Amino acid sequence: MKKNLPFIIVLALICNAQISLAQKISKQEANALLEKAVTFLKNNDTAAFVNLWYLDNSGRPYDNTTFTKKDIIAEFNELKLFLDTAIKNNLSFDYIEIRDEKDVSKHKANNVSSNKLLAWYLYDAKHKYYKGFGVRSIYMNNRWLFRFNLQYSISNRYCPG
Repeated sequence: MKKNLPFIIVLALICNAQISLAQKISKQEANALLEKAVTFLKNNDTAAFVNLWYLDNSGRPYDNTTFTKKDIIAEFNELKLFLDTAIKNNLSFDYIEIRDEKDVSKHKANNVSSNKLLAWYLYDAKHKYYKGFGVRSIYMNNRWLFRFNLQYSISNRYCPG
């Protein structure tokens, strides 16, 4: 067993690295996940929208209150109102941002990959007027899921593409 210990340690490190690499969201995966959310808004499909989230009764990072299915339905209605022009005019994302974040839930001890996904719509090119939304995503149960509240933003800036 002592002879195999260095081999076992190296193998464990390689496996851990492989798992970590598999948990980095690609731009295509982020785009597909965000597009899925917008499609569910367009189709008024709250049940499918709710299934995009990971719920585990852990508290939100900023106030420690539990995020529930009821909160997701409220998020659905708010996002639909916020993106009404983009939805009605069938706009496509102009730009998507992916930011690495540490998962602030109880999963941080389990080395769960967490990202902030931001999707921007260009409403007015002349004035560089953007509207966007963002959400934390985590890799759980072999798929990317949303986590906690959505964020909304209006910007008059250039989003690099």
